[in-house]
Amino acid sequence: MSVPPSLLALPSAAVVRPTVLAIGNFDGVHRGHQALLAEAVRMARDLGATPYALTFDPHPVAVLTGKAVTLLTTLERRAELVVAAGVRGLLVQRFDHAFSKLSPEAFFEELLVGDLAAAGVVVGADFRFGQGRAGDGATLERLGAAHGVRVHAVRMVEDDSGPVGSRRIRQAIAEGDVQTARELLGRPHAFAGLVERGQQRGRTIGFPTANVALGAVQVPAKGVYAAHVSCGPLGPGRHLAVVNIGERPTLNDGRGLTVEAHVLGANADLYGHVMEVAFVARLRDEQRFSSLSELQAAIAADCAAARTLGGEGAS
Repeated sequence: MSVPPSLLALPSAAVVRPTVLAIGNFDGVHRGHQALLAEAVRMARDLGATPYALTFDPHPVAVLTGKAVTLLTTLERRAELVVAAGVRGLLVQRFDHAFSKLSPEAFFEELLVGDLAAAGVVVGADFRFGQGRAGDGATLERLGAAHGVRVHAVRMVEDDSGPVGSRRIRQAIAEGDVQTARELLGRPHAFAGLVERGQQRGRTIGFPTANVALGAVQVPAKGVYAAHVSCGPLGPGRHLAVVNIGERPTLNDGRGLTVEAHVLGANADLYGHVMEVAFVARLRDEQRFSSLSELQAAIAADCAAARTLGGEGAS
């Protein structure tokens, strides 16, 4: 059956009912989200239903506060990740001020039961829903019992520093701590962008770079990183790269913030192709060097460090 106009189903426009719904923002599809999805798959198996992830777009915080939220993943990437975790697809409910005014009862009865024929619902222990975030776990239990819908609240996944959550991951990435982000996500943080033509100054010093366009997904703090990249002309698999995020202070070309990837051992024409950059480790801060020879020596040292830190798993 198709979904109503306020809902988008990725990757398919049809929803197989009845459903079990894992509900959340799922930005990053981190280890905590993965626990929700695994429980939804188990519940769907028990109930003879189809498991889905249900999320909201734009991000509710952006709508309710008017403040932009820099995301860890695009909707399309979230769909890929939730499917890889075992559910059938990602259902995206348009979030606007009208939707935010739904009572908890209307949210449950109209969206979950009416539109999506939910036989089961899986949420995090801190889940809130409905106008003013008035609905909580107890509300879900009550409504589920009234409508014959099984409800399960999954305990927060934690490590030694506290709960695993998207906000914490964003903060780690903003500080350039891509290794902590990797631990919380269960995989490296990545973003993808079109390779654009730059001034080709890297070629003149022996380190050609691909200029990767910035998009809506968060990039780490300024600095130099070891990364794995993938891009069609490079061939299949992941390829080791040194990535500079910053303003090129030594070359001082006034282009503002750029993401430049030097792919080790490759010299393919990448212009016009999409490159995915997955961050492995932070190597150093961005620096201004007094000469091009100092810059060359630093990049050579970066390449050696990247081979040590990120060589495993690259093709």
